[in-house]
This record gives sequence, structure tokens and C-alpha cells, in this order.
Amino acid sequence: MAGIVSKDIYRLVKTTTTEIDIMDRIYHGDVDAYNIDIEFYGVISITGTCNLHFVLSDGTALDKDASDGVVIDGNNVKYTLPTYLY
Repeated sequence: MAGIVSKDIYRLVKTTTTEIDIMDRIYHGDVDAYNIDIEFYGVISITGTCNLHFVLSDGTALDKDASDGVVIDGNNVKYTLPTYLY
């Protein structure tokens, strides 16, 4: 299967949300194709830090933060999955 150019995985959540489950089909061989965008409804700007927690299909758990490329952009948290995660 040929790699896809880009796929946005978008979720709109309440300001009180601290945890969400996102599941989507990801294909081996794609490169920087999966862009996660979590928007917090009713918030103008997020301050502080954000940590994303991933559980891979084999049960391996990974945590990602700003040092790994997690970006806070206004009221959105954005991250592009690196190839090694799929």
C-alpha cells in the first residue's frame, strides 16, 4: 500500500477534559502522515505543558511532550506521529 500524504486526526474536547482515547487505522510504511490536533472548546490559550500518552498495539507505552515535538498553539495541542510509532 502506498503511503498517504497526510491524515489529520482531530478531536474537539471540553475544557475539563484530561484524558481522551483516540483510535485510528494507521498503515505501516507511511511517513509523518498522522497529525494529531486536539482543540479545547471555550479556551483562548493553553498555558503550561502538555503530555501525550500513547499505547502501541504491542502494549508498549510512550509519553511525549514539548521536547518530542508536542506543540501548544492557542487552544490546540498538536503532534505529528513519527514514523517509528507505526
